Amino acid sequence: LEVEYELPPVSVQGSSVIFRTVEVTLHKEGNTFGFVIRGGAHDDRNKSRPVVITCVRPGGPADREGTIKPGDRLLSVDGIRLLGTTHAEAMSILKQCGQEATLLIEYDVSVMGESCPNQRL
Repeated sequence: LEVEYELPPVSVQGSSVIFRTVEVTLHKEGNTFGFVIRGGAHDDRNKSRPVVITCVRPGGPADREGTIKPGDRLLSVDGIRLLGTTHAEAMSILKQCGQEATLLIEYDVSVMGESCPNQRL
């Protein structure tokens, strides 16, 4: 089974956006963490994309924990890096981990200007 879909272009870090990472520990519920992923490595480098969370299921473990949002990038699962993995490999890693997993999530933070130079992100 092969599924093809278009993903939005990967955003390039500019002067107004910075990247942050956060570790999130989730507990599976019914063999799921309550989010949907897309992306992954592809034989054609032009089709490769980061593993991105596209949907957080309402009421699921990720939604109740509250940190993960659509558009966040999933960098690792229990220390297993997902960079260079296909979508199928990323799904397999998520399915094979235990009932609890620590996820490394990357997200974008918009910098609104220098009006509050002492503000911490």
